[in-house]
Amino acid sequence: NVSNVVHAFSRLSCYNLPLFQNLVKRVASEDLTAYKLYELGVLCHNLAKLKSGGEKVYSAMFGELAKRPAEVWEPKAVAQVLDAMRRRQMFSHPGLLVLLFQRFFSTLPSYSVHSLTQASWCLVELDALDCAEELHQELPPDEAPQGFPQGRHAMRRVFERLQELDSQEPFTPTQRCHVQTLIRAYRYRHELDHGLLPPKVKSFCKAQFDVSSSVVSAVAR
Repeated sequence: NVSNVVHAFSRLSCYNLPLFQNLVKRVASEDLTAYKLYELGVLCHNLAKLKSGGEKVYSAMFGELAKRPAEVWEPKAVAQVLDAMRRRQMFSHPGLLVLLFQRFFSTLPSYSVHSLTQASWCLVELDALDCAEELHQELPPDEAPQGFPQGRHAMRRVFERLQELDSQEPFTPTQRCHVQTLIRAYRYRHELDHGLLPPKVKSFCKAQFDVSSSVVSAVAR
């Protein structure tokens, strides 16, 4: 019921200070093990979207989520919790971040375009690519030694998967805008590694901006 109430207020962009103060107090003090992963993920995400709650409640929610087994995390839940952590970065949970990073890359083929771009964009915004060292990836021969090869290879996998999805069904204008946002964020935060991506991957990234500016502007509005 708490998750449903917060979700409804988030969808309506409504905020009632006394109500949310009481809700946050309740969540921070109750047994969160009773929540299903989906329920806790939705609650966490929507509280973050409403900019509600402080360190106590997010420590409790992120701490409980970090205890959930990796195999129960669905793509949507991974993307939602990463977005919650991005929105409330001051309360980020390192252990949960590593868990989500590893789960994301171990199940990459199962992600839709929306969940894939949302989750990877959040990882970039959270400066979480250092977690790539935990993947123990075998780097291909064409991966340059300069920069941070492990993090770059992780993003290369994301872009290559997006390229596969685009070839199966061309991106909609909205999806393309999300892909552009991801590329811009990665290029801004990791300019060197972006420049060292393999030519085929860089060509894909460049091609995402070869669309009419009027179309992009219309979607943005």
